[in-house]
Amino acid sequence: HEAITIAMEMYNITKDRQYYDLAFLYAQNTKSFVLLSEIKSTEVIKFSELPDNLIDREYDLSNEIAAYEEMIFNEQTSFNPDSIILTRFREKLFNLNDDYNTLIDSIELNYPKYFELKYNPKFFSPSEIQEKIRKNEALVEYVLIDSILTTFVIDSKKINVIQQTLSPDFPEQCISYFSLLQNQDFSNDVHATYKEYVQMARNFYEILIAPVLEVTRSRDITFIPDGEIMYLPFESFLTYDVDQEYINYRKLPYLIYDVSVGYSYSSTLLYSERIRSKSPIKKVLAYAPSYENLLGDEISLVWNRQANPDMLMPLPGARDEVRTIAQTVPSVVFLDENASEENFKKNAPNYSILHLAMHTIMDDENPMYSKLAFTRDLSDTTQDYNLYTYEIYNMKLNASMVVLSSCSSGFGKMQKGEGMMSMSRGFIYAGCPSIVMTLWQVSDLSSADLMSSFYMYLKKGYSKKKSLREAKIDYLRKSDNLKSNPYFWSAFMLVGDSSPLYGPSPIIFIMLALVVLIAGYFIYKYRHRLVSIIRKK
Repeated sequence: HEAITIAMEMYNITKDRQYYDLAFLYAQNTKSFVLLSEIKSTEVIKFSELPDNLIDREYDLSNEIAAYEEMIFNEQTSFNPDSIILTRFREKLFNLNDDYNTLIDSIELNYPKYFELKYNPKFFSPSEIQEKIRKNEALVEYVLIDSILTTFVIDSKKINVIQQTLSPDFPEQCISYFSLLQNQDFSNDVHATYKEYVQMARNFYEILIAPVLEVTRSRDITFIPDGEIMYLPFESFLTYDVDQEYINYRKLPYLIYDVSVGYSYSSTLLYSERIRSKSPIKKVLAYAPSYENLLGDEISLVWNRQANPDMLMPLPGARDEVRTIAQTVPSVVFLDENASEENFKKNAPNYSILHLAMHTIMDDENPMYSKLAFTRDLSDTTQDYNLYTYEIYNMKLNASMVVLSSCSSGFGKMQKGEGMMSMSRGFIYAGCPSIVMTLWQVSDLSSADLMSSFYMYLKKGYSKKKSLREAKIDYLRKSDNLKSNPYFWSAFMLVGDSSPLYGPSPIIFIMLALVVLIAGYFIYKYRHRLVSIIRKK
């Protein structure tokens, strides 16, 4: 942060572009550097000409370490932890970690190409990003240092930097906005909530968006937040002042109407090409588990998921969601008892799109133990029906996109320099360049509506970013004053690569061909008639 501040001061004094580039380089070092390093380290092991026996050894040790970490966690959190068992597990884990570190040291010593690739990560400069960025798109990266906000804005034509001095309580304002949206009481204090929301949504627009739109004409933007800015769903900001006396969520000027919004953990992560171990099947692999078998007759009217993690409410909208997706694009769907953890682990590496419509159980204190809840299979003694975040880290996925249509899949413990330690990071680490996730608990019925439209636009050849935007706009147009509240639609966010998954519809090419043929026919007729007139003269 000090380096960024000094580099920006030098740039402001000299206007020498090298200081801008340095500030941007340091900014990238503050954004998910550990995640980027882990990804590069894993890819280097797989693709730096290491012998197969070393690759297999690294993979086996990683899985054994993960298994013992899970056993230690489960024993620690049991009703009556056994100290003898814990000691044995910890000794085994210590030895496994020692073996793993010895293996890595040996690889680094004997395979210098591996060492070079692992410890010299390539960061993209602003000019290199400018070459990669598509026409009419922009990249906006924020750096929040105390009360100074530095904003880098890069599009295909210009590179700009903006600096603002903010209120010292700006980080707290971000958290307050997030809390306001996710913790709404729709039966009490609705007018006070509406008024507070409108004021805050306008304030964040003026601070974070208005200065950006003054220096770029792009309305297709990928944002890289920093610090508490990560709590903010940008599309819910308001682009101009409105009357606050009458509640009317449906008519509010949301940013979503003006800008297609995407997010990334870092610019280098966004533009780094991910290497796949195999070509996946071009289909959606979708899961909608059943939770009826987890509910007892004793369930109370007041239900607390953290206190009763096994008592998961059924999600009827999830089944409708995946069935509708299957009607829209080629899909393989697993419902109810077939939507098991074992089934997912077996099939997930083979598909290009993974869609998980299910419960997420968050563990803010231990983010690696947040989990996706699959259908419980009592006959399966090898799996516990929960897919933990650390297990996702140990998977080798080849999907172009993962849709986590589940509660709070993008929310997690805030780690300085890394951002939210959410479940989505596990999928990015495992090889997926694009994630659709949620910031808070979402309604399964509104999720079903949004996802149905999302895949419809993907099929038309739209980018992921534009598809999600159009789906949300469709939802808003059909919603009443209650369901148009940002609580129901702004929790969904796209993180990572936004490129289209499907080509344009063949109908478009047919229509273009017809237009060309018709135009050619009329041109031919016109020229033929003109030649006839000239000859007569």
